[in-house]
Amino acid sequence: MSDVTIDAVTVVRRLWESFRAHDWALASEQLAPAAVVMWPQSGEAFVGRDNVIAMNRAHPAPNWRIEQIEILVASGGRVAARVVVPTDDSVDVCLGFYTVEAGVIAMAVEYWTEHRSMPTPAWREQWTTPIASLEHP
Repeated sequence: MSDVTIDAVTVVRRLWESFRAHDWALASEQLAPAAVVMWPQSGEAFVGRDNVIAMNRAHPAPNWRIEQIEILVASGGRVAARVVVPTDDSVDVCLGFYTVEAGVIAMAVEYWTEHRSMPTPAWREQWTTPIASLEHP
């Protein structure tokens, strides 16, 4: 792993750990001043680190917290991460793709979903196995 990859992973992990601690100043330091965070599923973009921090700081979900930060893959200045964010009402999962330039996040594309059980559609039942029944390492 190159130094660039280690630095990029550190920056992304530090961002999420800062969110976990509600340390908005440290989180801000991980973002470029003109950082862009896109949420394609809702068609939103948060342009500028001040907007990214303000949105996270103002999140209305009761007792949201960062439960798990998992780096999935990193290459150079690009990092993919999966983050689990429970609240009192649900568990959200973020799959984020981050571009780190000059030691800060310049751009992110985050896909957010609520983690919940949904019934398997009848048309594909014959080919599926419930994830909960599989052994995990």
